[in-house]
Amino acid sequence: MNFLRKHPACLLAALLTAACASAPPAPPPQAAAGAEKAGRAAKPAERPATPRRPATPASKPSEARTPVLDFENNVYFAVGSTRLDARGRSTLQPIGARLKAERELRVALTGHTDHLGSSEYNLALGQKRVDVVVRELIALGAWSRQIVQRTSYGNELGGEDDCRSEECRQADRRVELQLVGGNEKTDPPVSEP
Repeated sequence: MNFLRKHPACLLAALLTAACASAPPAPPPQAAAGAEKAGRAAKPAERPATPRRPATPASKPSEARTPVLDFENNVYFAVGSTRLDARGRSTLQPIGARLKAERELRVALTGHTDHLGSSEYNLALGQKRVDVVVRELIALGAWSRQIVQRTSYGNELGGEDDCRSEECRQADRRVELQLVGGNEKTDPPVSEP
């Protein structure tokens, strides 16, 4: 236990590896298919449906300090874009405020892309998206040292090569924010399904 407190990067690496073991569920393609059939121009990408974590009380204080991965904290991007839209900014505002208020809190950022494009392009695009989120969090008051991981996986994790609809690919174009540390009284609320 002491080792993990002195070396939080080891704990973070182990938890991130475990979190990446399963791919997020693909959102239903019905909205994108309906717009394509009607021959209308596709509307701007919307945030895909996301699973909610069930509420589980922490039995030990150390459990309350485990990383929080909340799919509603993901920031989504348009095809090939690194531009942070209004919805992305509104997602980051409370996180930035929390990082500013709780200086012991840390965040790990992981960039993902859809399967379109080469691996090199997607890795670079995912990293640029992470960098955009870093700049926004710092502008909102977070310290650079609070951002403990800035990784791009491109389309290497969680992407579906057979994903054909825009809605399906939209779920892959994201930066995941994982909060680490803080205390159980201020961890983000857990939503019931």
